[in-house]
Amino acid sequence: MAIATAIFLVIVSRGFTFVADQPPQSRFYENQAQSLLHGRINVPFAAAGEESIRIDGKHYGYVGPTPAILRLPVMLFVSADDPLDEPFLAPAYMTMAFLLAGFAIAGIAEQVGIRGWVAGAFTFVALMGSALMTLSLRALVYEEATIWGASFALVTTWAALRLI
Repeated sequence: MAIATAIFLVIVSRGFTFVADQPPQSRFYENQAQSLLHGRINVPFAAAGEESIRIDGKHYGYVGPTPAILRLPVMLFVSADDPLDEPFLAPAYMTMAFLLAGFAIAGIAEQVGIRGWVAGAFTFVALMGSALMTLSLRALVYEEATIWGASFALVTTWAALRLI
């Protein structure tokens, strides 16, 4: 799992050089987290772009707020003057989601009776051969929403298997 996560991190962060000129949608969740801290759910137009939903002059994203909620502790320590200038957190949070998926896959393997080095190999192959690895190619709002959704689905599956 550690090897697969390291590969994911290198790809998603472009070799640990977080690209500063990412499209605005790559910072959507940082903007949404800042809005949540101020009691709103709308985001600046620049954060969602043409794909935003516009209601009464306010712009909203059409993805769920879970990744933004997960950013709230970090955003408490970041200036709210211009959320688009905030640190580019998507690669780090996507890596956390990938790692969570890895733990869930390892837990599922254990629940179905796969143990030892076979469980490690199973987890590695499942992570490397799944669409989760493909999501590392772009750190945008869509990929992050997908990887968090998949990770939570895997955790739910693991939890359900534990109840059986």
